[in-house]
Amino acid sequence: MDFGDQPSQPKQIPWKLIFIVGGGIVLAGVILAVVLWQVNRASAPDSSSSSPTSLFGKPVTTTSDACASAEDKEACRIANAKQKAIEDKKADVCESLKEADKDDCYWSVARVARDAAVCTKITDKNLSVRCSDELSVSAALATSDILLCDKIGDGQVKASCQLVITSTKGFVCAADMDCEFDRVLSAANQAEDAEVCRVLDPKRDAECRAQILVNDPDHDGLDSTQELVLYGTDPRNKDTDGDGYLDGEEVNSGHDPLKK
Repeated sequence: MDFGDQPSQPKQIPWKLIFIVGGGIVLAGVILAVVLWQVNRASAPDSSSSSPTSLFGKPVTTTSDACASAEDKEACRIANAKQKAIEDKKADVCESLKEADKDDCYWSVARVARDAAVCTKITDKNLSVRCSDELSVSAALATSDILLCDKIGDGQVKASCQLVITSTKGFVCAADMDCEFDRVLSAANQAEDAEVCRVLDPKRDAECRAQILVNDPDHDGLDSTQELVLYGTDPRNKDTDGDGYLDGEEVNSGHDPLKK
């Protein structure tokens, strides 16, 4: 041995570098684990949470959320339920509503689905009949089959249905026309009788009546509204008191149309 030589120094282990690299690996592992947990949570149904989440836990807007800022939350909920029932054409969506709203919902679904069976779910018997009658009218007018009018329960609506079909034979429907409405309006104006409009749903009925040029079904010279409101005469009997003179003639000459 050469005593002049310096003893060799042991190599230093780079602990600092090892800690930095190791810490980075651990941190990356933790981040990856969190991401995978969020993905699994988003993809799996969570029965314990009423608020569904999307990828990485982002809240998903629900019907109740959509009504959260509405001034009348109940009205918003009812409107949304009806809209969904109409869009899906499924009556069971109406089940969550209260009776009056439920009946209206059923009628709306029956109308868009053209399904008379839905009308039978309506608890209000009068509304149930009107719902069924409306669908029968639509079917009769669509096919011009007067026999389908016989399925209508309301006598006046049945008569109006038959009148529309018989008086509008050969009616030409242009591409931009609302065929059913225009056909009924044409028949009502021909008969000079606003009651023919009753074959339409309530909203369209009102629109139809507003466009009647003359409303005098008994042709006595008096408008039906005048007869009912002003004179108390029968709008479907041209000589209410049976004295041989038209109601309009008696009114115009200063006589009482209710006295012979």
